[in-house]
Amino acid sequence: MCLLLHKPYGTKVSKEEIEKAWCRNSDGAGFFVNRDGNWTFKKGVMTLKELLDYDIFDEHTETALHLRWASAKTGKTPDLCHPFRFTPLDEGEDEWNYIFHNGNVRMIVPNDKTSDTELFAETFLSNLKTEDGKKVIDSCSKFGYGKYITVNSKVGVRVYDSGTTKGVTENGVYFSNVLHRTYGQQKNWFQNYGCGSTD
Repeated sequence: MCLLLHKPYGTKVSKEEIEKAWCRNSDGAGFFVNRDGNWTFKKGVMTLKELLDYDIFDEHTETALHLRWASAKTGKTPDLCHPFRFTPLDEGEDEWNYIFHNGNVRMIVPNDKTSDTELFAETFLSNLKTEDGKKVIDSCSKFGYGKYITVNSKVGVRVYDSGTTKGVTENGVYFSNVLHRTYGQQKNWFQNYGCGSTD
């Protein structure tokens, strides 16, 4: 299962937390970071070192992050890292929207070159008006189709987590799950997972 994280301004996430999260979800990353009101977007981050070098986890940033645990079909594919762009029917000329997802959009069956989230963004959300899209995302979350984060150039970040299995918010930071904290506890992380390395 992938990991979503939202870190508002004034909060921070430790390097150790990110290292553990990467060990559990090391098939790529994507993020939005807001510094002084300016959003920066990056996807296809394929090493822990690269992710840490962006320096997006201190209290001076707002960050939305997705760490990927790839399916057996797609493997480590930079293009399939989240987030994915979608274009609501009523999107303004100077506006943009992206979505991150943790879980499975069960009504969509991707092939080995696409992801369910990518198809959800393209085939569903890009054919709806903004408010209708929000309702669809919220309903998907309620019915167990995962958790979502959207980033809009005017509104900012919104977290959708209304299912029965909820994420965790600690010290203001949202995690869609905390499975990375127990991953590999019975094994030597350095030998079995290479988790001591920033590569």
